[in-house]
Amino acid sequence: LITKNPSHGAILPRKKYHEMKIFNEEQVNSFLITANTSRFKLLYKIALATGMRQSEILGLKWEDIDWIKSTINVQRQAQQVNGKGIVFLEPKTRAGIRKIMVGKTILEELQAHKKKQEESKFIQLESWQENDLIFSTSNGTPFSQSNLMRDYYKILEKSNLPKLRFHDLRHTAASLMINRGIPIVVVSRILGHSMPSVT
Repeated sequence: LITKNPSHGAILPRKKYHEMKIFNEEQVNSFLITANTSRFKLLYKIALATGMRQSEILGLKWEDIDWIKSTINVQRQAQQVNGKGIVFLEPKTRAGIRKIMVGKTILEELQAHKKKQEESKFIQLESWQENDLIFSTSNGTPFSQSNLMRDYYKILEKSNLPKLRFHDLRHTAASLMINRGIPIVVVSRILGHSMPSVT
């Protein structure tokens, strides 16, 4: 009905680029020392070592660990859905499905965590709900993200660290990898980015 696009010639607002907020190595050490008494300490270590998203870590199952190849297979995420509770979904992109190499220390801590969970399962035999989750409540059900976030912010406060989002642990992990000389292409694959330019 109109012969001319009224938006032509409009002056677009400038795109604002916000600098990523991350912890430096000293702050990471301080955070991990304080987190040592937390029931989520291994979860935090995995987040900082791999850059996995919170939902990906909470969706991890024991079947995802390859003890021989020292890898974590990321193939699902735990999401809170209104009216349904926590559901398990595939990562949003193909790049999100990936294998991540982990060090000996993380593997040993995972083994110790598994042993502890088996003991808890034996005690809670009647109320235990088997989901094969690595990070579960004392009766095997998925963790509430709100409980994790409460614990996370408590640790930041105790460590006297800035109130960064949990997602900033992912940015911190990426920064640590790059600072240690890991090529961007490799870091991009570890993070599950669709292309290195995103990283």
